Amino acid sequence: MSKTKIYGFGLIKNGVKFDYPFMESLRSMAPLVEKIFFNVGDCEDETLLKIEELNKELDNKITILEKPWPKREFGHVLSEMTNYSLNELRKKHSEDNVWGIYLQSDEVLSERDYGQIKSDIDHAQGNGFDAVRFRYLHFWQSHFEIAIMKRWYPHEVRAVKINSKIESWGDAQGFRNYKKVFESDCHIYHYGHIRNENAYVDKMTEFFKLYYTGMRLKRKTWQYFVRSFDREKTLKYFGHHPEVMKNRIQRIEVKYRDTYSRVKGVNIVGELSKEFTPKILADEIFQVENFRDRNKDYPTVIFNPNNMQKLFRPSKVKDRSESPLCRPWPKDFVSLLKLSEKNIWSN
Repeated sequence: MSKTKIYGFGLIKNGVKFDYPFMESLRSMAPLVEKIFFNVGDCEDETLLKIEELNKELDNKITILEKPWPKREFGHVLSEMTNYSLNELRKKHSEDNVWGIYLQSDEVLSERDYGQIKSDIDHAQGNGFDAVRFRYLHFWQSHFEIAIMKRWYPHEVRAVKINSKIESWGDAQGFRNYKKVFESDCHIYHYGHIRNENAYVDKMTEFFKLYYTGMRLKRKTWQYFVRSFDREKTLKYFGHHPEVMKNRIQRIEVKYRDTYSRVKGVNIVGELSKEFTPKILADEIFQVENFRDRNKDYPTVIFNPNNMQKLFRPSKVKDRSESPLCRPWPKDFVSLLKLSEKNIWSN
């Protein structure tokens, strides 16, 4: 039995106003941790009330830290407030076997990864690591599109050893001062760019205030920001989402309310893992050696294509995102994306 203890920490301000999935984030973290140290800023909405209600439901698992947020340029307030939560955790639990999982309030963990996350942190604890870095899925404007351009970080540290000098820095995207990091294949599901449209505009305006005090934001800078996101490259993602996100996805994605629909059949050219094949939502799966042998009534997905297939039947799906920092994606994840490209769901 593991002797490693895991706690959670995080922060939020105006989560209701800006339509953050902060409740889903907290719910996804709660089963993994013994306690959550959560910094709630001076809110203008019902965020604190919502967290207090959730805390009762979770038998007071959340230690609510009501801390007013100071004004800082360049987003430094986010790392400052993150470190406030982290240091409050350190004051209570500084033993060598204590780890902290950090989630921002638009980041969610999947229940399917709980066992592996615990195993990865146990491995890190037993082998001299002081941080664990997770892969990321950045959903863009839809729960069924992931952003893949190089500006999107493919992984980040989200678990740290508490008895260390590790701290959040910059705009709290990541941590520094770790000595040895373990690379996990578990995902952080990042939903920061999917929310109520009006709340999203308000959130982005507030976001820029963190970087330009007094809104010293030139019009051409804002226009460049908008244009750059208009050119965003994405891939279809018709796969699993954390269970805690189900109601939110159904609320936001009107045209996808009947998600995970099955197709009658699909042709598979190439090999799939035995673990992944049963996840394909198709009544019939036709495994064929050559493209010409396919059942023409159904879509065909080619795995491990040869040079001719790459030329005449190209796919937008590569083995990693465009970020030069991205490790190759696991084989089953590439399989999921190739099926998604053909509008085929995998669960």
